[in-house]
Amino acid sequence: MRGALVLAASVWLSACATAKPAEPCKEPPPIAVLLEASERLNPDDRGNSLSTIVQVLQLKDIRRLEAAEFQDVWQRSKEVLEDDLIASDELTLQPGQSLTRQLARDPKATYVVVLGVFRKPAGQVWRSILRLPEVTPELCAAAKKPGAQPPPLHFYLEDYRVEARGRVEGR
Repeated sequence: MRGALVLAASVWLSACATAKPAEPCKEPPPIAVLLEASERLNPDDRGNSLSTIVQVLQLKDIRRLEAAEFQDVWQRSKEVLEDDLIASDELTLQPGQSLTRQLARDPKATYVVVLGVFRKPAGQVWRSILRLPEVTPELCAAAKKPGAQPPPLHFYLEDYRVEARGRVEGR
């Protein structure tokens, strides 16, 4: 009896040892970004809301971004962020508008940053940062399922600020 258990355990262990590991991702799943603007967005001196340019950045690291000023990132992002800047997309958001954008994810990207080009940027609220999930074989496998959609990264823009609200699950 004991010999049979030892034999069964060794067969099971050898099967586990030869199990093929999951393939790494060659192309990570896309990033979905949900941008939601308040009716009160980037107000002018009379309080009228204005359309706003929004930049969506993919970064390897955020240390340079955290040390940078608004004007530098907006006007000289490649110089200021150097090799941390992997990809950049730009769009215009209207007051009260919500839109979801699918972006190709660079495998080296670990953060998504949304930057609002506001009339009166203050402090650090002109941008907001979310860390991307690690690109694992399981994440890639889930993305390949029929009808699979990545849960969007949600960013809310109001007045002169951008607020990260995390992932929107169940969409």
